[in-house]
Order: sequence, then structure tokens, then C-alpha cells
Amino acid sequence: MNKSKIMLIAAAGAVAILVGAGIVRCAFSPHEDLGQEPAAQQDQAQAEPEGPDAPGTSEPAGNEPTASSAALVVDDYLNTNWTSEGSELSLLDGVFIESDGVNSAPTYFAIEDAVDADNAITLTVWAAERPGDVGAQSIIVIDRSKDAATITSDLFKRSHTYSLSPDEQRAIVIQAVTDDLNSYLEATTSDITSVLTAYVAEHLPGASALSWTGEAYTDYFAGTRITTFLADDPAATILTLTRASDGTLGVL
Repeated sequence: MNKSKIMLIAAAGAVAILVGAGIVRCAFSPHEDLGQEPAAQQDQAQAEPEGPDAPGTSEPAGNEPTASSAALVVDDYLNTNWTSEGSELSLLDGVFIESDGVNSAPTYFAIEDAVDADNAITLTVWAAERPGDVGAQSIIVIDRSKDAATITSDLFKRSHTYSLSPDEQRAIVIQAVTDDLNSYLEATTSDITSVLTAYVAEHLPGASALSWTGEAYTDYFAGTRITTFLADDPAATILTLTRASDGTLGVL
């Protein structure tokens, strides 16, 4: 088979998966009965009192997961690759694909709920092997408590748990840096970026850039040097970069 035919087949497969992911998000409505919905809404409107103090008009609690918050929580892990012994998993928007290097199998899913707690993201999903199938509810857990994030689910057929591929750790953009920083820490920009990238990948997956504050502190008795960076995550986290007396860099 020549190269052009192989490329056409690969392109056709990618289009089929993307179309399938779109179909499955539209098809999954396991708890809805469209024929009864208007009547249920009418009964609720008659039964509940009106006004700002009515139970039906209260705002949702701020800690309750919503569809938009679920998308934000998992967004950093979409379009990533995960590995296990002899198997690979690609996590895309609405579909994940398991492969053994020769054969691959997609599973389509729609996120129903997401909880981000204790350094782990727990996703409740509705999944099916083919678009249009009835499917079933299941759980996907992304654990960020280890050096490399892991993803676990009973939906996975080739391996119960996969680890995030090392090359998925994105380099962090270091902003507002001058030569003074390298001189102060006696370290190259590559060394500084490497230690910050590893820390952010584990603790701040939502951050893509760090800005040096220009502030520094030297403990002459301990021989340590300390400086700070401001992350662009929603919490505007401040990271402290340290240089020990032996030249080792670390992040607090």
C-alpha cells in the first residue's frame, strides 16, 4: 500500500472518531423523557410558590459541580497520551482510544459530573463503544497525587490504570526574567524551567506561565537563596524557588 493511501485511511479514521464523538454527546440522554418534560415542568410551576424566597428559585450552591465546571476541570487533560505496559491510551474530547500498537478501540463518553478534591479528579461519565448505543454510567479517576498523573477506570479494557506520558508535561513559559535571576541562582534558564515545569505539572496543571516577581532573599548562614514566581492559574498562586547551599533547586 503506498504512502498516499495510508494517509487517506488514517485521515478517514480520524474523521470517523470525531463525528462519532459528536454523535455520542447528542445521543446520551439516559435520564430524560422528552414526552413528559413539559407536564412535569407545569406541575412544578403550580406546586411551588413564586418569589425570591421560593425553594425553586434559589441559586445553586457554589460548590455544586456544573457542566461548565466539569469541562474546566478536565480540560487540561484532553488531547493527552497515557501509557501502561504494552498499551497506550489517548484521551480526547468525548472519546478515548486504547491501543496495543497494532489494534485500537475507541470508547465514546459524555461527562455528567466532575469532582476535584484531594488531588484527584473524579468524572462520572456515560459511555458506549459505538455512537447510538444505550451505553452505561461509569467513573474515570485522574489521580494527581503522584509524580506522574494516572488515569483509572473500569471502562479501560487493556489496562485498568494508565500513567501520563512524560512528554505530556508541558514546558512552562517563564516571564519577566533577567540575567540577574540566572546569576543570583547560579543556574541556567533550562535548569530553572525544568524544576518549575515538574512542580507545575503535578500541582498546578491549570498554569501555563510563571512571572518572576524580582524579589529575592538570601540566608547567608544556611547558604540558601529564595525567590518567588506568580502563576497564571485562577488562584494566582505564588511559587517559591529555592537554591540550597549545594546548588540544588527546589519549589515550595
